[in-house]
Amino acid sequence: TGNDVKNKKPHPELFLLAAERLGIEPAKCVVIEDAPNGVQAAKAAGAKCIAVTNSTDAAQLSDADLVCDSLKQINIHTLTEMIQTT
Repeated sequence: TGNDVKNKKPHPELFLLAAERLGIEPAKCVVIEDAPNGVQAAKAAGAKCIAVTNSTDAAQLSDADLVCDSLKQINIHTLTEMIQTT
Protein backbone atom coordinates (compact mmCIF):
# COMPACT_ATOMS: atom_id res chain seq x y z
CA THR A 1 0.00 0.00 0.00
CA GLY A 2 0.98 3.63 -0.14
CA ASN A 3 1.83 3.39 3.56
CA ASP A 4 4.66 0.95 2.76
CA VAL A 5 6.69 3.47 0.79
CA LYS A 6 8.24 6.87 1.36
CA ASN A 7 7.48 8.30 -2.08
CA LYS A 8 3.95 8.61 -3.41
CA LYS A 9 2.79 8.24 -7.01
CA PRO A 10 3.91 9.27 -9.59
CA HIS A 11 7.15 7.96 -8.09
CA PRO A 12 7.57 4.28 -9.08
CA GLU A 13 8.64 3.11 -5.60
CA LEU A 14 5.31 1.40 -4.80
CA PHE A 15 5.35 -0.74 -7.94
CA LEU A 16 9.06 -1.51 -7.66
CA LEU A 17 8.50 -2.71 -4.09
CA ALA A 18 5.53 -4.85 -5.14
CA ALA A 19 7.56 -6.52 -7.89
CA GLU A 20 10.45 -7.10 -5.49
CA ARG A 21 8.16 -8.70 -2.90
CA LEU A 22 6.67 -10.93 -5.58
CA GLY A 23 10.15 -11.86 -6.75
CA ILE A 24 9.57 -10.86 -10.37
CA GLU A 25 10.90 -8.25 -12.74
CA PRO A 26 8.72 -5.14 -13.08
CA ALA A 27 8.59 -5.78 -16.83
CA LYS A 28 6.61 -8.94 -16.08
CA CYS A 29 4.02 -7.00 -14.05
CA VAL A 30 0.76 -5.52 -15.28
CA VAL A 31 -0.54 -2.62 -13.22
CA ILE A 32 -4.20 -1.63 -13.40
CA GLU A 33 -4.72 2.06 -12.72
CA ASP A 34 -7.39 4.71 -13.00
CA ALA A 35 -5.36 7.89 -12.54
CA PRO A 36 -2.63 9.65 -14.53
CA ASN A 37 -0.17 9.59 -11.59
CA GLY A 38 -0.63 5.84 -11.26
CA VAL A 39 -0.04 5.29 -14.97
CA GLN A 40 3.08 7.44 -14.79
CA ALA A 41 4.36 5.49 -11.77
CA ALA A 42 3.72 2.11 -13.40
CA LYS A 43 5.51 3.08 -16.59
CA ALA A 44 8.43 4.59 -14.65
CA ALA A 45 8.77 1.28 -12.80
CA GLY A 46 9.03 -0.53 -16.12
CA ALA A 47 5.69 -2.32 -15.78
CA LYS A 48 2.94 -2.68 -18.33
CA CYS A 49 -0.12 -0.62 -17.48
CA ILE A 50 -3.83 -0.94 -18.14
CA ALA A 51 -5.80 2.21 -17.44
CA VAL A 52 -9.52 2.05 -16.67
CA THR A 53 -11.52 5.20 -17.28
CA ASN A 54 -13.57 5.08 -14.07
CA SER A 55 -13.41 8.78 -13.30
CA THR A 56 -10.69 10.02 -15.64
CA ASP A 57 -10.91 10.93 -19.30
CA ALA A 58 -9.15 8.44 -21.60
CA ALA A 59 -6.95 11.20 -23.03
CA GLN A 60 -5.39 11.73 -19.59
CA LEU A 61 -4.54 8.03 -19.39
CA SER A 62 -3.08 7.70 -22.89
CA ASP A 63 0.43 6.82 -21.64
CA ALA A 64 -0.91 3.43 -20.52
CA ASP A 65 -0.29 0.39 -22.71
CA LEU A 66 -4.04 -0.21 -22.87
CA VAL A 67 -6.96 2.06 -21.98
CA CYS A 68 -10.39 0.52 -21.42
CA ASP A 69 -13.76 1.58 -20.08
CA SER A 70 -14.32 -1.36 -17.76
CA LEU A 71 -12.46 -4.15 -15.98
CA LYS A 72 -14.83 -6.48 -17.83
CA GLN A 73 -12.75 -5.81 -20.95
CA ILE A 74 -9.66 -7.38 -19.35
CA ASN A 75 -9.15 -11.13 -19.38
CA ILE A 76 -6.32 -13.59 -18.84
CA HIS A 77 -5.45 -13.55 -22.53
CA THR A 78 -5.00 -9.78 -22.46
CA LEU A 79 -2.73 -10.01 -19.43
CA THR A 80 -0.70 -12.90 -20.83
CA GLU A 81 -0.19 -11.13 -24.14
CA MET A 82 0.97 -7.98 -22.39
CA ILE A 83 3.70 -9.68 -20.38
CA GLN A 84 4.83 -11.85 -23.28
CA THR A 85 5.58 -8.81 -25.43
CA THR A 86 8.30 -7.71 -23.03
